Amino acid sequence: MRHLSPYHHILALLMLIALAGCAQKPAAYDPAARLTSIAAAPTVTPRPWETVRPIPPTALPTPNLPTVTPFATPRPQGGIFADAALGFTITYPFYWNSSAAAVPGTLVQLANKPNDVFVLILRTVRDQDKTLEDDAGDVQSQVGDWMGGLDVVRTEGGATAAADPTWGGEYRREYAIYGVTISSQMISVANGKQLITMAAYGREEDVGKERETITQIFDSITLSEPEIYGVPRGQAYVYAAQEPADPQEADPAIGRGDRLAFSGLLRFAPDLSLQPDLAASWAISDDGRTYTFFLRRDARFQSGRPLIARDVLYSWERAASPELGSDSVLGSLGDIAGLRERRAGEAETISGLSAPDDYTVQVTLVGPQPDFLMKLAGGPALVVDQADVQRGAAWYRHPNGSGPYRLIRWEPGKVKIYERSEAYYGDPPATRYLVARLDVGYNGIYAYMLGELDQIGLSDVELAAIGDIDGSLAADLRESPQMCTSFVAFDTSRPPFDDPRVRQAFSLAVDRQRYQERVLRGTGILAHGLYPPAMPGYDPSFQGATFDPGLARQRLAESGYGGGDGLPAITLTSSGSGLAVDPGVGVLVQMWQEQLGARIKIEQLDPASYAASVRGDGRGNLFFSERCADYPDPSDFAETLFGSGSPQNLGRYHNADLDGLLAQAEVASDPAERVRRYQRAEALIVDDAAAIFLNHRVDAMLVSPAVRGLVRAPFPPAARPTGSSGRWCSPSACCSCLAPPPTRSSCCAGS
Repeated sequence: MRHLSPYHHILALLMLIALAGCAQKPAAYDPAARLTSIAAAPTVTPRPWETVRPIPPTALPTPNLPTVTPFATPRPQGGIFADAALGFTITYPFYWNSSAAAVPGTLVQLANKPNDVFVLILRTVRDQDKTLEDDAGDVQSQVGDWMGGLDVVRTEGGATAAADPTWGGEYRREYAIYGVTISSQMISVANGKQLITMAAYGREEDVGKERETITQIFDSITLSEPEIYGVPRGQAYVYAAQEPADPQEADPAIGRGDRLAFSGLLRFAPDLSLQPDLAASWAISDDGRTYTFFLRRDARFQSGRPLIARDVLYSWERAASPELGSDSVLGSLGDIAGLRERRAGEAETISGLSAPDDYTVQVTLVGPQPDFLMKLAGGPALVVDQADVQRGAAWYRHPNGSGPYRLIRWEPGKVKIYERSEAYYGDPPATRYLVARLDVGYNGIYAYMLGELDQIGLSDVELAAIGDIDGSLAADLRESPQMCTSFVAFDTSRPPFDDPRVRQAFSLAVDRQRYQERVLRGTGILAHGLYPPAMPGYDPSFQGATFDPGLARQRLAESGYGGGDGLPAITLTSSGSGLAVDPGVGVLVQMWQEQLGARIKIEQLDPASYAASVRGDGRGNLFFSERCADYPDPSDFAETLFGSGSPQNLGRYHNADLDGLLAQAEVASDPAERVRRYQRAEALIVDDAAAIFLNHRVDAMLVSPAVRGLVRAPFPPAARPTGSSGRWCSPSACCSCLAPPPTRSSCCAGS
């Protein structure tokens, strides 16, 4: 439903006064008169040599339609208005004046030379459940209402010169008290999900004089395929994304890497099974320590250069170099003999890497590692081109990768555009372009309704309100659990959280059900332990830490602090700015104050520097974090987050019993026994309150019905400290790519 503005009668009155002024005798031109309120003085009729200026917006009806989207509306020039994003073009007399988006809710405003007839061009969401006649009729009637309640004179269907259907109408109303009759001619045309309406209006006699010109303007309507940032909209899969806080995360050696642009020896299929990628096949020695990979002979970088074994060795050597200082390489490739020494600067090369020939890579591990192959599907294991890396520090913004797509454009804060790579050795993706819009902001749902987005993630607030926004959107809603766990981390290296009894007290004082209802608005999955759903080792019956205020106070009393009054100063670090505090922060602090009498200071850090701060010493005793899987194995959570030697153990947690249990689980060859050991590790982590686990993310998004073959995989973009307790929606998805063109689809549509 399109709602009417409560001020449309006032706006219509202003318009009437303005138009009535056009009937007064022209006065001598005085520039100061332009500064006088339009309601207090008649409009001055300009002389032919004067530059015609549009009537100020306050004198025009302001349609209560959604404002123009973030696309920059082209300023009309030379009697032509063309908007490539809409696929809409008109021509108008060169002597008419134009003003781009001068009135809120419009794309452009035109005015004739006497400045007494105006044309507004508006855009609304096409109601697909209605015929063009009904949809256009509703919009035109609403515009007529905003003009003071115009009555329908006649309506009729028509067509553009290219036979695109149109719906037109004529409207009028007499205002006897002012001695003015307002007349309007309107025309509407649909282009995809958008309905474009042109409304010409003025005094009836003035509109009559310009009727032929108005008809010519309406007849000039030309529709074309909409574009987005120069890319044909029909050939693009467009999704809302976020600008990474640290652009270097796009470098595979440092972050998760861009799986659209880069490839590795193996990859995960949508069902999370491991599949060959750059490696056509591989062999494993009987002792499980030596892996021999045989590369595809047709693999190419996007420049056309063959990808060979030395490229793999260069990529892994670079990732392990002490100069680069990668935190993630040890978790990904740390099982390779000599890699830790290379990372520590104790060796010039990785001893466990060799290339017997151009198409063979041999890897020797320090010991059998059942999960080693999983680690080769992303991050530091992805292959880069040495010459490309040496182009400069920001080489990853336009990389020469070997993945299915080329990153051809990256404008920070605006857009990332990928084009299907013609050099790709695998099955070509069905969709030619992927467009990641970084400029959507709070207009995302409206942009989706207009057809400007094929996919958008929803916040908890948006998800709760989606039915009120538009009931038809429920059919486009998709929800998928992610392999992510949000938690509050303790700095266990200093008081008071070096005492496990204090940690246990804080954990037992958290009512997770209350947290879910108040912060997550009932979304997500409560976390009773470390492992997320779909992760091997996840046990839905595991209760973990429960809400027990009495036991929480008992544990705190048993500690060396005796109670809340005895605790030292505690700081909780979150990301944010200004006076606004994240709801999750407020709810948790309130719980700890209520149950333990703890006094918590809230420290907010700039979101852009939050991750770096908590990795260093610039954080408090408590801080928010989230872990999302790099690969579907419990070691990626237990060892990475709580192993004593892990660089991603941000809480600096150390437990010798846990380290021993993790070492046993890591080398267990029997899958069932391996899972049991990791479940025992999880129980130990929870019992010792190494962290407070809050929830597992369930991503919600709207996906266009035009998309076919999209399969949501539980691997969002790079895991990092979030600094926030709310939902962070990622656009990542993996698709089966079964839909042939022109149906829009994508493979791994995310970064």
